[in-house]
Amino acid sequence: MNTCGQPVDLGAAERCFTPAQIKRLWLRDRHCTYPGCDAPAAWTDAHHLIHWADHGPTDLDNGALLCQRHHTIVHTQRYHGRVERDQHGRERVTWDLTPGAYDHALAQLQPHGSPHGRGDPALPRASGDDHPPPRP
Repeated sequence: MNTCGQPVDLGAAERCFTPAQIKRLWLRDRHCTYPGCDAPAAWTDAHHLIHWADHGPTDLDNGALLCQRHHTIVHTQRYHGRVERDQHGRERVTWDLTPGAYDHALAQLQPHGSPHGRGDPALPRASGDDHPPPRP
């Protein structure tokens, strides 16, 4: 909970980041977190670092600000980001810009043989951070 009593870590039950969470991301990230981009926080979206469809929680430790251009690139190229602490204890998002890095990171997180995504894979998915995983 934040100081106003609003939850800031929602787990996987909620897909969309709350206004309170977005405010905290704005304060932490300040701008688009893609390397070299300084698009202001007001021009960004909250991105799930581990996609919600892949059981990624809607929590601050799994969120990052990305401008629309870089949000598209991150999904298209399947880049992977993570929240790390610097030597001063400040959190920042770092990116692995290797194409397919997300798939590799996801495979490391999931138990061997577990299904990808939520629910029935034959059902259509909503748009946004819940892109279907690549086919084996």
